[in-house]
Amino acid sequence: MSQAAGDGGPAGTKVKLETLTTFKARIDEMLKDLDSSDASPKRIGDDRLQAAHLGTGFGESSKLMGAYNHVHDRLETLSKLLADQIEAMSITVYGANVGYANVDEEQRRRMWAIYDTTDKNYDPALDPNAPKNTGSTPPGQTDGTQQQSSVGGQTG
Repeated sequence: MSQAAGDGGPAGTKVKLETLTTFKARIDEMLKDLDSSDASPKRIGDDRLQAAHLGTGFGESSKLMGAYNHVHDRLETLSKLLADQIEAMSITVYGANVGYANVDEEQRRRMWAIYDTTDKNYDPALDPNAPKNTGSTPPGQTDGTQQQSSVGGQTG
């Protein structure tokens, strides 16, 4: 009895591999497009306004400049996090394709670095889907103990 594509048999495995390969190629293309755009993490900070562009000698200009810098800093962070997430998806698709045991140590370290950066920048107060905190431990913090994950990193 032959198995249809997508049902877990040999044909299904081939379809899944082709789908993952196609998806990874699309992710890599998105990352390349982001890196070459004005919104890339490397270029987004190149054209910042200076305080003199808004005028000097009145308080509103300094308040506006402060708001502008805050928003611009957040956009830079968002751009970097977006690039990291796209890179993480690419590594994850690769790992699903070849098996985690075959992912090299540098890619594993990079995944943990992306995880740590994302975790550090996550603010549940800004997340409308964050679970409501009903315990005494604030979200994103632990009771002081570190758990060892099954892949060698530490989780909160």
